[in-house]
Amino acid sequence: MPNIQDSLNKFNELEPEVILTVDGDETVKNIETVAQRSNIETGPLSLATIFLTVGDITLDKIAPYFQERLSTSAATAKQIADDFIATVIVPLKKRIDFLNFNAAKAMTVDEEKNYLLEMFLKKLLAEFNDHPIISDAINHRIFYLMDKDDRFSDQLFKQLLANDEIITAGTVLSGGKSVRGTVSNWLKNFIGTNGSAIFDSVALSKYLTGSKSGAKLSQEEKEKVRKVLLIYRNLKFFPDSMPDDNGEGWQILPFEAPVEEEKLEEAKIKIESLPKQVAAAAKVIKPAATGAANTEDISGRLEELKALAEKYPPNTLSRKAVVEEIKKLETKL
Repeated sequence: MPNIQDSLNKFNELEPEVILTVDGDETVKNIETVAQRSNIETGPLSLATIFLTVGDITLDKIAPYFQERLSTSAATAKQIADDFIATVIVPLKKRIDFLNFNAAKAMTVDEEKNYLLEMFLKKLLAEFNDHPIISDAINHRIFYLMDKDDRFSDQLFKQLLANDEIITAGTVLSGGKSVRGTVSNWLKNFIGTNGSAIFDSVALSKYLTGSKSGAKLSQEEKEKVRKVLLIYRNLKFFPDSMPDDNGEGWQILPFEAPVEEEKLEEAKIKIESLPKQVAAAAKVIKPAATGAANTEDISGRLEELKALAEKYPPNTLSRKAVVEEIKKLETKL
């Protein structure tokens, strides 16, 4: 079985986009789905994800890994492995491939287009809470593909208009009727209220606070609608919707501020420091000369790991990896 310390050291050396994607909400959610279906804890799945990401386990070794880790039968381990690969690893690999800037990557231009078209049609809301580094990377891929195909922005725009994801709990007026608060229906309401001309931040704020539909929204819902309307503006009126002519600060998918190189570097340092802390605390416990001393060493290490686990958000893979190591050590007491 791979050594967690070595694997986390390798994980730390990966690009920030990869670290953030592996440790992102979508991956965590998919792991939880597999865990629930198999009635197991998420820790072993989280570790397997890291092991696969750094190449310390290959796909053909996943079933034996689960058989050993979970002390289960070969048939059950294979069933868990198949579900894990399909639900967690395949979409994870696809997203990492998409975010890859290398022109020689495995994903073709058409596959990248299809990935974005699907995102804008039915998976857009998940992007609103992602890290600015990821949002910035997605925007780079969008502009790259728009440069390759001048029709692509129109294709994305049509997908946005058809998006049926619900962004507000309450209804919104569309065509004089109360309808579900979907992306599509909110866009129709905005166009019906403000017209189809390009708009600025003042008009957007006025709509969100002063219109009949916008005024009733919670602050969180206002933010979702605001981002949807910014995407609408950025796509429909491109390139006039961009802040300048030289590409600085250009966005299709909005995030709070343009990510400057200095901020990116600061974020990378912060991200890369986290796995190092995990790796430092996840050292293998060496048996002491006596059973009592060994128990004391393990207890001390457990306290360190528990303190470290508290530094991470509850649903991140980094925390789950630490918790899994805690559980492993607790069996030695």
